[in-house]
Amino acid sequence: MSGTIHITEKDIWTSGSVAFWIIVEFTWQRLNSSEQEILEEAYSPLRQGFEFIVLDELDKDTFGVFFRNCSSAFEGFKENRSTTDFPDELFDGVVNCWEEFLSTLKKDDRFDH
Repeated sequence: MSGTIHITEKDIWTSGSVAFWIIVEFTWQRLNSSEQEILEEAYSPLRQGFEFIVLDELDKDTFGVFFRNCSSAFEGFKENRSTTDFPDELFDGVVNCWEEFLSTLKKDDRFDH
């Protein structure tokens, strides 16, 4: 199985379920309550049982909120490597997927360099 993140109508990022769930849930956990409120619509498919989130409707500011928290969650995930029970191959695979995803987000017009 895989998870999907719709970045734009034409730009869709897909990864294995484990990496997908780690990325979207670790990012969600980084959001404060007001940020969760503005990103609830993007995450609504997950809450309905689907394995995707939708970023294509986000304005530039909200996209930036998502990107900053996703980046922060990624750094936190890497820093806590020793406290996870993931095998090295799985951990490294998630890190590689997350790096690829962040690189894809940086190519979006809404990314604030």
